[in-house]
Amino acid sequence: MEVHDYTSGLNTPLHLAAEAGQCDAIAELVRLGANLEARNDKGKTPLALATAKGPSNADAIGLLAELGADINLVQEKRDQEMPLHIAACSGRLDILSKLLKAGCDVSLTTRDGKTALHYAAAFGHPLAVELLVSAGCSVAWQDNAKNTPLHLAAGCGFAETCRTLVRLGADLEAMDISRCTSLHNAAHGTYSTLASVPSGSAQVSQ
Repeated sequence: MEVHDYTSGLNTPLHLAAEAGQCDAIAELVRLGANLEARNDKGKTPLALATAKGPSNADAIGLLAELGADINLVQEKRDQEMPLHIAACSGRLDILSKLLKAGCDVSLTTRDGKTALHYAAAFGHPLAVELLVSAGCSVAWQDNAKNTPLHLAAGCGFAETCRTLVRLGADLEAMDISRCTSLHNAAHGTYSTLASVPSGSAQVSQ
């Protein structure tokens, strides 16, 4: 297979090397002129495949970033996800750290207005939440439906993530487009999640 050849799924040799975490192959393919931003039939670049593969690919992700891969390039045509969003879904701290160190823009949002912090919260990753907030992600950011990360964590039943967001300054009284607070969302979930969201000054009777 030549450097610019591709499979039936439009994966180039660099896609395959990136997904497999083969750093030596990645470096050699780029030296030979492989396109770092080539997309397969799902709209994914080599960096996106490396990110989605798992923590074992942290070195490959770092190398692709160092070699010039666009870490803020939209990966999914439908949702406009970036590698940081993809990594946040699984809470992979090593991969998130690599991407943040390489200069990922934490303020970038998907088509529906979600930041990487929304994804970390929605999938219940409190340590990833802390890392992203320390890198500049806002706990107050609302997506297109006016959901904050706390709305999503509460609605999905992630008690520890709720506690982390509240400790980091999440607004308990922020309302989504339906005028629901995170406490309303928690009430639709489990009692343990509801109990984990301190009511403070939140208006439970709303």
